[in-house]
Amino acid sequence: MQNKKKVEQLTEQQQFDIRLAFQSHEIEEHKYFLSEQKGFDVGIEESLASWVNSGQAERFSHDFSKNEESIYHACVTNCDDKKCYDSCWLSVNQVHDLLDDAI
Repeated sequence: MQNKKKVEQLTEQQQFDIRLAFQSHEIEEHKYFLSEQKGFDVGIEESLASWVNSGQAERFSHDFSKNEESIYHACVTNCDDKKCYDSCWLSVNQVHDLLDDAI
């Protein structure tokens, strides 16, 4: 029950930071696969454009919103007061598990 209280006490900035950390994981993963496909590092700008244009940004938004409570709970339980965007502890697989999406 203590974690539930912490989740409810997340500020809007903390919620934004968590969402940004998850989104960053997704974009970095997309960059990796896109770069592998093209045979060179495509850079973050091309990756981001591709991520948005391919519909993955919309899917991410839907999946994050649908699983928001469990995502915040996992972050509060494991990270406490760390800043997500500085050093997110989650692996790509853990991000996908919390988003409840398939890789």
